[in-house]
Amino acid sequence: MSDLRVTPESLHAAAGRLRAESGRIDAALSGLDAEVSRLRGEWEGTAQVAYNNAQQQWSATLEQMRDALHRISTATDNIADDYVTADRASAARFG
Repeated sequence: MSDLRVTPESLHAAAGRLRAESGRIDAALSGLDAEVSRLRGEWEGTAQVAYNNAQQQWSATLEQMRDALHRISTATDNIADDYVTADRASAARFG
């Protein structure tokens, strides 16, 4: 059996990195939406329709990824807090 070592600080740091990535995805989606909105007024035809459909799928997938990263970061923070709580409870048993 291998040793598993983790600290609450490392878990909180990992959660922060996950939140940062989630934020970057959100910023990328916002930037893409702004650029596409600007171009829509100048673009017509079947290529525009095909692109719009594809972009909706890409955006939906990225939104799912962003949301998953956010949920994982929250869970990671909660796990770190649980480690701290368990450690304090164990220490309290010794007086």
